[in-house]
Amino acid sequence: MKNTITYALLLAYIIVECSAFCIYNNIIANKDGATTTFWLKQMNHNAGLNLLAHFSHSILRPGEKTCCSYQDGDCCKSGKIDEELVIMYRRTSGRLALYPYTFTLPAGGWIEFNGRTGDLPEDVQDYSVDVYYHDGTRYDTKITKEVAA
Repeated sequence: MKNTITYALLLAYIIVECSAFCIYNNIIANKDGATTTFWLKQMNHNAGLNLLAHFSHSILRPGEKTCCSYQDGDCCKSGKIDEELVIMYRRTSGRLALYPYTFTLPAGGWIEFNGRTGDLPEDVQDYSVDVYYHDGTRYDTKITKEVAA
């Protein structure tokens, strides 16, 4: 019985992971222990009509991930795996909060924030935003600096 429950939970986890876009924070802390976190909010483009139900995550810490199923009408109104979505993010490195940006991604793909937290304010750009389709091929994301959040 215990194995059946374990297998059922594992299967549910795999199904959710395979039908969702996910965002990973892989940014490494600096030598003083300062970390980089992200605030994330899905924009209206190809999202559902309920603005309050759009994907959002207030603090994505290093080593964490967050996901939203493309089959959920609030995350992707069409339910199509390759539908283009837009996410706004604001990065905080140490105590420095930076301008918000938006990026595009496919509804069934994933995003990795990679790099390290800078030791000085001028080092804060030492990261990358890597975006992929559901099959692992690179997605040519569009990143735009926003004037206000």
